[in-house]
Amino acid sequence: MNKLSLVATTLALIANSAFAATGRVSATLRLSPAGSFVGTTNQVKSDFKKNPSRKPEAFSVTSIQVKVDDLKTSIALRDNHLHKHLNSAKNPYITATQIVFAGGKGTATIKLNGVSNKVPFTYAKTATGANFQMTLVPSTFKVEKAKYLGVGVKDEVAIEGALNY
Repeated sequence: MNKLSLVATTLALIANSAFAATGRVSATLRLSPAGSFVGTTNQVKSDFKKNPSRKPEAFSVTSIQVKVDDLKTSIALRDNHLHKHLNSAKNPYITATQIVFAGGKGTATIKLNGVSNKVPFTYAKTATGANFQMTLVPSTFKVEKAKYLGVGVKDEVAIEGALNY
């Protein structure tokens, strides 16, 4: 391998290592008058990694990213409405940055629909990483109320996920 190829390969590995972790995120949307549905993706980008020097958690993370159009509900029409309602054409990603955590609790700055808000979350270590939970209030991200054929989405969305090394 020549030096140029070695340098190019090394740079590609460094660039990809920033988002080397795997994960899953699910959003449970409750409906009014009744019912619910879940949007899920396994396409999570994150810099989540083992960090033995960070006791007692032994992991670190500064960024999590989910592409809105990767959220799937198992019904194509509902997927289209969800993506359109979250304004994915203009704001294609939901991101978490400024992540601070310790002792099972934390906060992150969530950017959704072009609006950023500080949101609390809880987490638990697992053998392969960490699980987390939070609640988002869509109206605080300027997401318009959703209603289709008389059924609306409540203004509270339960988020849960897992990040793996």
